[in-house]
Amino acid sequence: MTGVRVSTVIGQPSVDAKNEQMKIREIETWQSIELTNHLQTLEIKSNVELSFEAHLLELLDMTLTAQEIIQTLHPNGNKIDYAEEVDFIELQENIERVVLDYYHTELRNQLRKISSNQMWQLIEAIFPSGIQKIVQLGSHVPYVNILGGVTALIFSLGQPQCLLLIVNTSD
Repeated sequence: MTGVRVSTVIGQPSVDAKNEQMKIREIETWQSIELTNHLQTLEIKSNVELSFEAHLLELLDMTLTAQEIIQTLHPNGNKIDYAEEVDFIELQENIERVVLDYYHTELRNQLRKISSNQMWQLIEAIFPSGIQKIVQLGSHVPYVNILGGVTALIFSLGQPQCLLLIVNTSD
């Protein structure tokens, strides 16, 4: 894989492919780094904190379940209470609902300007061969969300990769 390096995210559990029990390796590409940098500009810290996470993963075992993927990255995280396949438009709407519904007008307008389509273009750029499927997971996965949240696994078409995307609200 050209332009890809194994990553450890500061403040997050390390995913180590050398460990024989691990079946996932977190990787970075210039596209995933650009997405992470963009998501950091969207974070808001006020009475309620809005945070974003994105983890690009190489699946070394294609039989892994969504719960196994989440537990590998967040071993103490909540269990998945439901999983639902959604399309790209539904995922966009669900994330925008969480972001826009809970903040006063000024912040909503600022977030509209910041996010526009850039976040979605960056996500699409990570998967040049296309997106096979998107699975949205329970509303409190892996964290409890105060006002709402979205967690999704976006699977690559033709590559053993997925993107774990988390939008979290906390106090």
